[in-house]
Amino acid sequence: QNGYRVLIAVDGNDAIALFAEHEKSIDLIITDIMMPLMDGIVLTRALRKLSPSLKIIVSTGLAFGTTEFDKKKELGKLGVSIFLTKPYKAETLLKAVHEALSSDAQRSLISIL
Repeated sequence: QNGYRVLIAVDGNDAIALFAEHEKSIDLIITDIMMPLMDGIVLTRALRKLSPSLKIIVSTGLAFGTTEFDKKKELGKLGVSIFLTKPYKAETLLKAVHEALSSDAQRSLISIL
């Protein structure tokens, strides 16, 4: 509806396989911190090895307490700067996607609540 082509992965392993298959046509990955089999940090590390400049947005339903803050800090070191806190509206997601794709948003830390 908004002009984006979306590929859906069922877990982190599937995301890596999809990325490897469609690398040339993927500009952005949106993932969750908590996922089965492979969490968002492990997925981000793997994707960084395949494509160091890939834009990544991380989403979470957890409040950023101490453990989550450490995860956010670690993701920041991996070049992730846009974080979405669930629940969020479609317009919030679209704004984050636009920021990630249209600028140097990855240079500054952005939390969208």
